[in-house]
Amino acid sequence: YLLISSSHPGIIIGSIYFFTAYSVYSYFANRKSGSQQITTLWNFSKPILLLIALLLIVSSALIISYTEILPFITRGEKIIAATPVINSNSVQSWISFVFPFSTAKNDAFFGNDISLRNNYIGLTLFLFTFFSGKKKHTYFFLITGLFFLLLSSNNFIHTFCFKHLPLLNYVRLNGEFRIFALFPFILAAANNLHYFQKEEGNSKLFKRISLALGLIIFFVCVWAAINIILTKNSILFVTVSFDHFFTINFFKSIAANLRFFDILIIQGLVQLPVLFLIRKYILQKRFNLLLLPIVIDLCVAT
Repeated sequence: YLLISSSHPGIIIGSIYFFTAYSVYSYFANRKSGSQQITTLWNFSKPILLLIALLLIVSSALIISYTEILPFITRGEKIIAATPVINSNSVQSWISFVFPFSTAKNDAFFGNDISLRNNYIGLTLFLFTFFSGKKKHTYFFLITGLFFLLLSSNNFIHTFCFKHLPLLNYVRLNGEFRIFALFPFILAAANNLHYFQKEEGNSKLFKRISLALGLIIFFVCVWAAINIILTKNSILFVTVSFDHFFTINFFKSIAANLRFFDILIIQGLVQLPVLFLIRKYILQKRFNLLLLPIVIDLCVAT
């Protein structure tokens, strides 16, 4: 009901695709596992159809009002051309999985609206998103997340789906589909982390993944430092007034004068120690202490 009453069409249409895919997957997964509750397609569909019927009844007033005003607004018309880059979650925005603060600067690099850039779910979940947990539903969430991530971007897959899949040509901000990428990624990562915790997951694989991520962050910081030296495109070469030191205006001035390369280095200096703590507590199986770096990560990194 909230999706229908207060969200953009892209969220509603994305929800239809996501929950339809999950329902189809659940039916075949339960049939294959021999679940006693799923004997026929009709038995599986009854609660879903009942939920849809109740939703339509509750939302009937809204739906009727929408149909009356659609002829008078352009948003109710199909989009002829594919969504422009500015309305998408550009491929460049994917660096926000590790460097979320970077999305605050360099509009020319990202090429899209600032509200459609951030994909951050936290380092812990990002580490375990692609960690094999040997659970079929984890693979479903991972594949679904990748599909919606590609759909939210501006690429040939989005263009193909825009032309051939129903309802997508009504979506003006396909960058909103990243919500349906992040949600499955979070579920896949949570399942993989649970498997690692309970089933003694592959510590060697986790070491390699975390080490690779640490090296990526380190080399990005080095690359940013080299660019600062060569281009002088940094707050270090900008005059900042210290007349109102430690006041709101001072910090606003600092934030306004930070450059893209500055932000990458600052983010890296935050991410590396947080990643070290995450790696340490996970490998030591001290999951009760893992909450500390997770909170620090989500509060400080963003």
